[in-house]
Amino acid sequence: PTQPAAREYVWSRVQAGYLKYGIHVFWLDASEPQTPNGSPNGSHYKQGYAEQVGMTFPFFHSQTMHDGQVAQNQPPLMLLRSGWAGQQRYGGAVWSGDTHSVFETLETSIRAGLNIQLSGIAWWTTDIGGYSGGNPKDPQFNELIVRWFQYGATCPLFRQHGARPTEPWLLSNQSYELIVKVIELRASWQSYVMDAMKQVNETGLPVQRPLWYDFPDDAKTWSIED
Repeated sequence: PTQPAAREYVWSRVQAGYLKYGIHVFWLDASEPQTPNGSPNGSHYKQGYAEQVGMTFPFFHSQTMHDGQVAQNQPPLMLLRSGWAGQQRYGGAVWSGDTHSVFETLETSIRAGLNIQLSGIAWWTTDIGGYSGGNPKDPQFNELIVRWFQYGATCPLFRQHGARPTEPWLLSNQSYELIVKVIELRASWQSYVMDAMKQVNETGLPVQRPLWYDFPDDAKTWSIED
């Protein structure tokens, strides 16, 4: 995608296969050069060798969609699995990828979300409950997914996804009721979230941010990571 002619060709296929049918929002899963054994030796992009510029793949991949949609007077919006510095200019949201359904991953997701938003990519989200694993009948998973929904409600984008049945009513009655409350709470925040996103656009202020960002004079906040 670092080659302009390649981006134009890919967009022409997207336009023919999706846009003309009214599809304007895209989930660009595997938005990185996903190869089982890495890039073959000597792989070369327009910008240079894969070893030098390969990690910029999602940046240019999102540019493909952005430039095409803007040319069609469509507001660009896409969800990607990978990111690169400055990618927010193309309207790309990033999620944390195919994570495991364990508490350790939820903890890591909080740190990851704070860091990526501090890096300028404002649209951050996760697969609520984790992608891989999770049994709706398991009490421990029920606790995990309720806690993850609570976290997810504070993220710029609020969404669930997973390689399992994800309907909330498949969980315990208590978990279902708690999750419904979280969903309703998030819905009630709609105007607040839109104001926060407007502020991101105008000032770069992250929606989620570590405590030290707002309280830099409080020494205790600098060691709090969540």
